[in-house]
Amino acid sequence: MSLFKTERLSVIEIQSDDWQDTLVSDLFSLLSPNVVQFLPPDLQDIHSAQDFHLWLKQMQTQARIFVIHAKQNDQPIGMIYLSEHDSVGHLGYWLGEAFWGKGFAQELLQGLVVWAKQATQLKLLSGGVDHDNQASSHVLRKLGFQPASDSSGVSHYVYHMS
Repeated sequence: MSLFKTERLSVIEIQSDDWQDTLVSDLFSLLSPNVVQFLPPDLQDIHSAQDFHLWLKQMQTQARIFVIHAKQNDQPIGMIYLSEHDSVGHLGYWLGEAFWGKGFAQELLQGLVVWAKQATQLKLLSGGVDHDNQASSHVLRKLGFQPASDSSGVSHYVYHMS
């Protein structure tokens, strides 16, 4: 069941027993070198669908994981991870390279903000972006995320939910 929908996207939370081989394989196939270069180091060292599946299971011990599907064909196009600590939602997301530059990231994050305001007690959303990922930084700023800090090659942004 969808967590939230936008005009072109459906976002579904995945529970630990929902990782079917086809879904894992479809998501892993989206992790091209251009996508991976902007992701955290632990994702940059994944070289097989089996390793990716292990990473997903480990990540679910730390965060909620959502799969982003294109409504048009119900195919997965990326992921969101959201961990919650002290009323702050720490988010990460990625989209397959074929879906860049088409407004999907902005549509996704707008939908996430609306959902978080309605369905959570979060006071703040926080996300880190690789310094070289100017497109993602631009999307966050456009949606009202404010620069918070820079450290070790990562720019941090926050969105006040009030």
